[in-house]
Amino acid sequence: MIKSVPNKFIRSALHVFMTSMLLVSGAFAGQSAKLVCTSWSDDGCLDYELWVSITADEDVGKTGAFGIGVWLWNSNKFAYWSVKDGFKAYDGGLVQPVEGVVPSLPAKRDYLIFKGSPSALCSLSQGGFDLYAGRGIIPADKVTQMDYLLKHNAKLPVDHIRGAYIQMDVNNNPWKVAKIFSWQCPVVAG
Repeated sequence: MIKSVPNKFIRSALHVFMTSMLLVSGAFAGQSAKLVCTSWSDDGCLDYELWVSITADEDVGKTGAFGIGVWLWNSNKFAYWSVKDGFKAYDGGLVQPVEGVVPSLPAKRDYLIFKGSPSALCSLSQGGFDLYAGRGIIPADKVTQMDYLLKHNAKLPVDHIRGAYIQMDVNNNPWKVAKIFSWQCPVVAG
């Protein structure tokens, strides 16, 4: 169950790292999503794959991270997706990157974030969602400051400090994150 968090944390998460009607695909600022029907019947699609592509653009080769987040409409909650944990509720603090912080961002990554039936997607999303994707880096002018913090504060986890600088980069450059897809579950008459 995804727990509710104050709106200030949700807004922060959306603009910090994850800032993402049935669409087959959508794209913005180097990020895109594609919903693919992998199995059909006379009644329509039986199984979907939801793919997210993220490009690093001018940040290729820099230390940074990619991020994928989901805003759940009915519950007013935010979750992020990572290779390690799948979908996980956001409850404040730093948002988990897709693959962690990498020393050299690749030009592009594709992620299969969902595979299953439309009803499973609706169950997971609690009725509908907006999908966000983007990237952040450790800016060159912050590397010396970060190295100083790590050297003089041995108690600070390295990944936390790196994540904080990446999060600051996204705060300062919100165009690096975009809403790339929306999903509305069908209303079933009961």
